[in-house]
Amino acid sequence: MVEGVRSRSRCEELLGGLGDLRTQYGGTLRHPVTFRPGFDDLQYSQSANAITPHTEAPGHDPPPRYLALHCHRQARCGGGHTVLADGHRLVSSLPPALFAEARRREIRFDLAAGTPDAKAAPLWGSAGDGTPILRYSYNVMRDGRLEGPARRSDDLDGIDPFFRELCRRGLELTGREGSAVLVPDDALLIFDNWRMLHSRGGFRDRSRHLTRYWVA
Repeated sequence: MVEGVRSRSRCEELLGGLGDLRTQYGGTLRHPVTFRPGFDDLQYSQSANAITPHTEAPGHDPPPRYLALHCHRQARCGGGHTVLADGHRLVSSLPPALFAEARRREIRFDLAAGTPDAKAAPLWGSAGDGTPILRYSYNVMRDGRLEGPARRSDDLDGIDPFFRELCRRGLELTGREGSAVLVPDDALLIFDNWRMLHSRGGFRDRSRHLTRYWVA
């Protein structure tokens, strides 16, 4: 977390020290994370709903290495926390048979508008240099799409047993070991998207406003 980042230029200067900014869904470098009408029934960045654990853009090849959130105005209602949990802890907890399936079984992760060429990949893989990559989306495994319904997050009836177990374990890890971060105004939160699961608490203050960046 870097505090006192009061301008977009300063934010992007800092991120440039990590790598190049990546184009996001819709072809933009900057995605506004702020409430917009029309997403009340979805887990989506521009809703006010809670969002279940995931890594960002798991269907991209490769996914962005870092995800950054630049906070302009945080929610004043006590909600809207970003919750981070170590995905390597999730993987290391898998029993041998489930771990083998997580390395072998390909999942088509990005089922969102504008991503027709999304990559199908295992939950646990690696980059060309051998760096581990975790690809995880509770919504895709639960509902078959990135922006899943804003239903009870523990409603896992009737889904594939492999997906059900990974969803259950992701929720448990986040609840047990996740760190809830309320990013202050004028602060920049950066984390390793190849490793960390992130989720979000719901909020009522619809003036909450952050900008999301993907960094290669």
